[in-house]
Amino acid sequence: MRSVATVKTVLVKTGILLVFATITNFAFTQTPSEATAPKYYLVLLKRPQNPPQLSKEAGDKLQEEHMANIRTMHAEQKLVIAGPFTDDTSLRGIFVLRAESLSQAQEWANGDSSDQSRAFGSGGARALGN
Repeated sequence: MRSVATVKTVLVKTGILLVFATITNFAFTQTPSEATAPKYYLVLLKRPQNPPQLSKEAGDKLQEEHMANIRTMHAEQKLVIAGPFTDDTSLRGIFVLRAESLSQAQEWANGDSSDQSRAFGSGGARALGN
């Protein structure tokens, strides 16, 4: 026959295992709700058909403003990744944005100054497998 202390120890250990199993099961079976799951949007930056002709100084200033916008979006955790395309095509670069909606992503993608959007262009935002 087991002592009362042994029975208590077994019950406590069993209880701890059950609690752990319940928490583990809950954690791994829960999926984020549609409303709270992060949404990602792909933005392709396209060269406009007739980009404005800029002096070197104006082009450098425009590029710095563009990079400042990228740094701001990254600091605000809106931008997941960004980068240029180096081949000589109409595609200039890419953004992947974390946003609540397509319209919000489009607003951010067009957030560069109007001079930047005319010079760099944008292909708009598209949802990524949400």
